[in-house]
Amino acid sequence: MPHAFHPVVGGAEFLCRRVGEELASAGHEVVVATGNLANAEGFYLRGVSKVGPQNETIGGVRVVRLPVDRRVPPRNGRSYPLFRKGLAALIREFAPDVVMTMPHLFANVRVVLELETRYRFPLVLAPLLHEHDPAWPFEEVANAVGRAGAVVALTRHEGGRLVEAYKVDPQKVVVTRVGVDLPEKPGAHPRSPDVLILGRQTPSKGLPVLLAAMSIVWTVIPEARLLIAGPSVPGFDEPHRLLSDLPPERRSKVRNFGEVDEATKNRLLMEAACVAVPSPRESFGMVVLEAWARATPVVAIATPVLSETIHDGSDGLLTPSEPSGLAIAILALLGDPALAEAMGKAGRARVEHAYRWPDIAERFLTAYEIAIAGKR
Repeated sequence: MPHAFHPVVGGAEFLCRRVGEELASAGHEVVVATGNLANAEGFYLRGVSKVGPQNETIGGVRVVRLPVDRRVPPRNGRSYPLFRKGLAALIREFAPDVVMTMPHLFANVRVVLELETRYRFPLVLAPLLHEHDPAWPFEEVANAVGRAGAVVALTRHEGGRLVEAYKVDPQKVVVTRVGVDLPEKPGAHPRSPDVLILGRQTPSKGLPVLLAAMSIVWTVIPEARLLIAGPSVPGFDEPHRLLSDLPPERRSKVRNFGEVDEATKNRLLMEAACVAVPSPRESFGMVVLEAWARATPVVAIATPVLSETIHDGSDGLLTPSEPSGLAIAILALLGDPALAEAMGKAGRARVEHAYRWPDIAERFLTAYEIAIAGKR
């Protein structure tokens, strides 16, 4: 049960979709319950549009979009009464063998935790830890993962944190990865001197650091461009403000596409010289795999998670969080197309062998089996 689902774009949404589709294709009955929102932030912000239909089948998965109406006043101290009522009715109807919910403590997760006390279903959490967030609710997350029958971690680092800091029983932690869909293997072709940042335009994605790095890059390679692609967040206008504050000659070298369709995303990934991941915190960083699938090298901040994913100097470059370090890495790839091509090919080889969706779905199934066994 994710906070949002296709056609909403995001890492958690895509992970839930592809795992569900793989399990459905293997013969399991999969139902996804989610909110009827075009943006996960709609649980907290007004003005987010709705998506539908309420019931449909996507990739063999039954999708039920429950109403989220923040105008309805809380009852007995509980918010989202329509969402809670709809989910409770679906649980009674479907009688699931196991319920999985994600990520960390969005409203959908809190509602599932409340309903678990009533219906006592086997529960699996995929918390996608974001511990650098200054508002991170550590105690509440620790209580939630402690109640779960199994907890899915997307990296060994996250699995270690769940055991060491959150005191989750190691036998309940299942470490997996995120998979990626592979387009046709790209052939060698010239790439534009473009740096692409791809993802939801939120405060955590590191755009200010990347813009500062690009100011250094432009002094060496003035023809370089920065391409930004990803949905904006209602009420968060920092990307627009940052771009407006650039001098006109710099502003002309930046293009913000906003939310893009799959065809445009694929084209941008195929044509960019590199993908930048300047985020100081990532639960996994699916954009890295999307870049590698198109044989595009990556430059990323050396967070514990991305340091586990990227082999520095082989399939990408890891940098300190300062703009100067990021700029040096970007310049290394823009200035040496042969190096960039070699790293892109190495990334493509990695995802072909190590990030297959059937394998990821099997790990989720293991977590479900652990939670079910714990209820017997």
